[in-house]
Amino acid sequence: MSERGAMAGLEGLLFGVLILLGGLTLIVNAWSVVDSKMTLDSASREFVRAYTDQNNPVSARTEGEKAARVTLRTRSAFLGDARITLEEPNGFGPCSTVTVTISADVPAMKAPFIDRFTPVSVSSTISELTPAHREMENDSRYDPDVTECFSD
Repeated sequence: MSERGAMAGLEGLLFGVLILLGGLTLIVNAWSVVDSKMTLDSASREFVRAYTDQNNPVSARTEGEKAARVTLRTRSAFLGDARITLEEPNGFGPCSTVTVTISADVPAMKAPFIDRFTPVSVSSTISELTPAHREMENDSRYDPDVTECFSD
């Protein structure tokens, strides 16, 4: 029996497994970014929902941030230190616009043979109007003439 021209093949199998694990690592990293984006979207929606349900500017900001932080804590272990930026161009009052941006750095998965992954910055921005026909305490910056509902 001649084994002339036969190859061992074991190194080819190991190389295939190594490529499979490297590809799986890339997929897991990509999915963590997508999942983080969905979590930030949910937290932004919860912020504006809680914000627009309040009757005064202090409780609106406090309850909005609290709702966003609860969502971030329950949906992700590493997004608890996300940055929340609130923009109120016209202050707080009926039919005023609020825009919230929540951003976070998503850590990359560590692997011994892949060391070039860096954290990815992900953010979500959502705008909403406060209810127009509800009694609320206006902010000192609020001007009804420039709101979406009451301007000409």
